[in-house]
Amino acid sequence: MKKPSVIIDTVLTFAAIFLLCAVVAGYFTSDKAYTVPAALTAALAVTFFTSRLSAKRRLPKKRKRKLGELLNKFIFSTPAYAYDHVLDAIKSKHAVAEQNGFIVSGGTAFYVKIDPEKIGFSTLAERYSAAAEIKAERLVILSAYGADTQT
Repeated sequence: MKKPSVIIDTVLTFAAIFLLCAVVAGYFTSDKAYTVPAALTAALAVTFFTSRLSAKRRLPKKRKRKLGELLNKFIFSTPAYAYDHVLDAIKSKHAVAEQNGFIVSGGTAFYVKIDPEKIGFSTLAERYSAAAEIKAERLVILSAYGADTQT
């Protein structure tokens, strides 16, 4: 069901476009039998395409809101929730081993730290040394807000 504001906006748009089309059509023809149907047809077409364009413009806002809700679900859940989710996602594609707090797949070590703070230098250095201990070729750190600027 559409919001009342969307319905009112559509009706007002239709009325304004109908009046504009009636004035333009009335300029070219003086017979009301031609002016009103022409203005009505043009107003319906323009209103339809205007509503289609406005719906497409609202779509990125919906996607951004949905992505924000999903991110909040990970951030405000326990750290094990995000870790388990990433573990299941990687397990569906590759063989996985868990070592020293990492999810290891092939030569890549994944470290999941999705919480509402940025990664500091000490955490980054500690995770790099831990990845070197298990002889990982690559280290992927999954973070919600990235690293501090000095890191």
